[in-house]
Amino acid sequence: MTMNQFDALSAKEGNVYFTIDGKQYEMAELISLNAFLEFETAKVATMGSRMVGEKIVGGAGTGKVKMYFHRPEFKDIAIDYIKTGKYPRIDIRAINEDKTSRAGRQVMLYKNCIFKKMMLSNIDAESNEVLTEETDFTFQSVEKLSSFKVIED
Repeated sequence: MTMNQFDALSAKEGNVYFTIDGKQYEMAELISLNAFLEFETAKVATMGSRMVGEKIVGGAGTGKVKMYFHRPEFKDIAIDYIKTGKYPRIDIRAINEDKTSRAGRQVMLYKNCIFKKMMLSNIDAESNEVLTEETDFTFQSVEKLSSFKVIED
Protein backbone atom coordinates (compact mmCIF):
# COMPACT_ATOMS: atom_id res chain seq x y z
CA MET A 1 0.00 0.00 0.00
CA THR A 2 1.24 3.49 -0.84
CA MET A 3 0.15 6.44 1.25
CA ASN A 4 -2.08 8.91 -0.56
CA GLN A 5 -0.44 12.34 -0.47
CA PHE A 6 -3.72 14.01 0.51
CA ASP A 7 -3.83 11.98 3.73
CA ALA A 8 -0.69 13.67 5.08
CA LEU A 9 -1.83 16.09 7.78
CA SER A 10 -1.07 19.78 7.44
CA ALA A 11 0.34 21.25 10.65
CA LYS A 12 -1.58 24.47 9.94
CA GLU A 13 -5.02 22.84 10.11
CA GLY A 14 -6.63 22.85 13.52
CA ASN A 15 -7.57 24.95 16.52
CA VAL A 16 -6.38 25.41 20.07
CA TYR A 17 -8.52 26.54 22.98
CA PHE A 18 -7.32 27.54 26.45
CA THR A 19 -9.72 27.28 29.37
CA ILE A 20 -8.62 29.57 32.20
CA ASP A 21 -10.63 29.17 35.41
CA GLY A 22 -13.62 27.89 33.42
CA LYS A 23 -13.60 30.61 30.72
CA GLN A 24 -12.72 29.40 27.21
CA TYR A 25 -10.52 31.35 24.76
CA GLU A 26 -9.92 30.42 21.12
CA MET A 27 -6.21 30.93 20.58
CA ALA A 28 -6.12 32.39 17.06
CA GLU A 29 -2.86 34.07 18.15
CA LEU A 30 -1.14 30.73 18.53
CA ILE A 31 1.76 30.04 16.18
CA SER A 32 2.65 26.57 17.42
CA LEU A 33 1.90 24.09 20.19
CA ASN A 34 3.75 20.86 20.93
CA ALA A 35 2.92 18.52 23.81
CA PHE A 36 4.84 15.44 24.88
CA LEU A 37 4.76 12.66 27.43
CA GLU A 38 8.28 12.22 28.75
CA PHE A 39 8.78 8.80 30.28
CA GLU A 40 10.78 8.45 33.47
CA THR A 41 12.78 5.24 33.56
CA ALA A 42 14.79 3.24 36.07
CA LYS A 43 17.81 1.18 35.09
CA VAL A 44 17.37 -2.58 35.36
CA ALA A 45 20.50 -4.70 35.56
CA THR A 46 20.15 -8.48 35.32
CA MET A 47 22.56 -11.27 36.15
CA GLY A 48 24.19 -12.87 33.15
CA SER A 49 23.67 -9.87 30.88
CA ARG A 50 26.21 -7.28 29.90
CA MET A 51 23.44 -4.89 28.87
CA VAL A 52 21.41 -2.70 31.19
CA GLY A 53 17.73 -2.38 30.41
CA GLU A 54 15.24 0.22 31.52
CA LYS A 55 11.70 0.11 32.90
CA ILE A 56 9.18 2.92 32.70
CA VAL A 57 8.34 4.04 36.25
CA GLY A 58 6.46 7.28 35.58
CA GLY A 59 5.98 10.16 33.25
CA ALA A 60 5.79 13.92 32.93
CA GLY A 61 3.65 16.01 30.61
CA THR A 62 5.61 18.78 28.92
CA GLY A 63 5.00 21.16 26.06
CA LYS A 64 5.87 24.38 24.32
CA VAL A 65 3.70 27.17 22.94
CA LYS A 66 4.60 30.08 20.71
CA MET A 67 2.10 32.89 20.10
CA TYR A 68 1.79 36.47 19.03
CA PHE A 69 2.34 38.83 21.94
CA HIS A 70 -0.93 40.54 22.80
CA ARG A 71 -3.17 38.33 24.95
CA PRO A 72 -3.97 40.36 28.11
CA GLU A 73 -5.07 37.21 29.99
CA PHE A 74 -1.48 35.99 30.26
CA LYS A 75 -0.21 39.27 31.65
CA ASP A 76 -3.12 39.21 34.13
CA ILE A 77 -2.20 35.67 35.24
CA ALA A 78 1.37 36.77 35.97
CA ILE A 79 0.40 39.95 37.82
CA ASP A 80 -2.37 38.21 39.80
CA TYR A 81 0.09 35.52 40.87
CA ILE A 82 2.59 38.14 42.04
CA LYS A 83 -0.10 40.01 44.00
CA THR A 84 -2.16 37.12 45.41
CA GLY A 85 -0.17 33.90 45.02
CA LYS A 86 -3.10 32.41 43.04
CA TYR A 87 -2.45 30.63 39.75
CA PRO A 88 -5.56 29.70 37.75
CA ARG A 89 -6.54 26.28 36.51
CA ILE A 90 -5.57 26.13 32.83
CA ASP A 91 -6.56 23.38 30.39
CA ILE A 92 -5.55 23.27 26.73
CA ARG A 93 -7.65 21.58 24.04
CA ALA A 94 -5.69 20.94 20.84
CA ILE A 95 -7.52 19.91 17.66
CA ASN A 96 -5.73 18.55 14.59
CA GLU A 97 -8.13 18.48 11.65
CA ASP A 98 -7.07 18.61 8.00
CA LYS A 99 -10.23 18.23 5.94
CA THR A 100 -8.26 16.93 2.93
CA SER A 101 -7.06 13.90 4.92
CA ARG A 102 -9.19 10.83 5.48
CA ALA A 103 -7.62 10.57 8.94
CA GLY A 104 -10.27 12.97 10.24
CA ARG A 105 -9.56 14.76 13.48
CA GLN A 106 -7.85 14.22 16.80
CA VAL A 107 -8.70 16.17 19.94
CA MET A 108 -6.40 16.12 22.96
CA LEU A 109 -7.12 17.79 26.31
CA TYR A 110 -4.16 18.74 28.52
CA LYS A 111 -5.24 19.40 32.10
CA ASN A 112 -3.80 21.54 34.88
CA CYS A 113 -1.22 23.30 32.73
CA ILE A 114 1.46 25.52 34.22
CA PHE A 115 3.32 27.96 31.99
CA LYS A 116 6.99 28.18 32.97
CA LYS A 117 7.33 31.87 32.07
CA MET A 118 5.20 34.74 30.82
CA MET A 119 6.58 37.69 28.90
CA LEU A 120 5.40 41.01 30.32
CA SER A 121 7.14 43.42 27.91
CA ASN A 122 9.19 43.23 24.72
CA ILE A 123 10.55 46.37 23.05
CA ASP A 124 13.35 46.28 20.46
CA ALA A 125 14.14 49.31 18.27
CA GLU A 126 16.28 47.19 15.93
CA SER A 127 13.71 44.49 15.24
CA ASN A 128 11.75 44.24 12.01
CA GLU A 129 9.68 41.34 13.36
CA VAL A 130 6.25 41.15 14.98
CA LEU A 131 6.19 40.48 18.71
CA THR A 132 5.92 36.84 19.75
CA GLU A 133 6.36 35.00 23.01
CA GLU A 134 7.34 31.42 23.63
CA THR A 135 7.17 29.36 26.79
CA ASP A 136 7.41 25.81 28.01
CA PHE A 137 4.54 24.33 29.99
CA THR A 138 3.74 21.25 32.01
CA PHE A 139 0.47 19.36 32.35
CA GLN A 140 -0.75 16.97 35.02
CA SER A 141 -2.96 14.72 32.89
CA VAL A 142 -4.18 14.23 29.34
CA GLU A 143 -7.33 12.87 27.72
CA LYS A 144 -7.83 11.87 24.10
CA LEU A 145 -11.32 13.18 23.29
CA SER A 146 -11.30 11.87 19.72
CA SER A 147 -8.88 9.85 17.57
CA PHE A 148 -7.69 9.90 14.01
CA LYS A 149 -9.27 7.17 11.86
CA VAL A 150 -7.22 4.29 10.51
CA ILE A 151 -6.94 4.85 6.74
CA GLU A 152 -7.52 1.68 4.76
CA ASP A 153 -7.57 1.42 0.98
